[in-house]
Amino acid sequence: MKFRDISRILDRDTLVYPGDPAVGREIRKCIAQDGFAMEVFTLGSHAGTHLDAPAHVLPAGATIDGIAPERLNGPARVLTTDPAGALIGADFLSQHLSEQDRRTVERLLLHACNRRPVSAAFDCHHPSLSLDGAEFLRYRTAVKLIGIDTLSIENGSDRTLPVHRTLLEADIVILESLDFETAQVADGDYELLCAPLRIRNADGAPCRALLRDLGTQ
Repeated sequence: MKFRDISRILDRDTLVYPGDPAVGREIRKCIAQDGFAMEVFTLGSHAGTHLDAPAHVLPAGATIDGIAPERLNGPARVLTTDPAGALIGADFLSQHLSEQDRRTVERLLLHACNRRPVSAAFDCHHPSLSLDGAEFLRYRTAVKLIGIDTLSIENGSDRTLPVHRTLLEADIVILESLDFETAQVADGDYELLCAPLRIRNADGAPCRALLRDLGTQ
């Protein structure tokens, strides 16, 4: 059975959104002294590869523990975006999703960093989904999960988060900070396996995200 791990490694060097806590770890027990190992990890709800629940921006929105696994797991389409443009808009999506795709693709993963260097610092002008792109997904497709390989699906300069709101109001959950490069993922159809930490009433949570090649056992 062939799996491709598209989640990012969590360590002290993990890029986090400005203002979010850095990923930390502290050794509390070690085998040599205590007979077993145990560490304490500290991280934000949006560290590394993570899922945004509607509660991320909506006061009465669903939380991580209320999202059905069926929404997060199943057939998914990987689509590389135009490397020359920073915004992924309705025009691009309409060109690359056929009428049938719009009715059948429920999980769409955007490979937006193709041939772009990944910065060691947050850049608010990173590739992102435009508002009209979010509206296209909300009103003209069956997508219920949208993923991207940047830290945020939205241009970080707009603090009102209109893209997040447009998607999450329609119960389209957002999977951010994916890694397609390490696993050398090509465009196409896969099975997505996505398992966020089951934290009660959380607005988001780190998760392990895997792709399985269709046709493998």
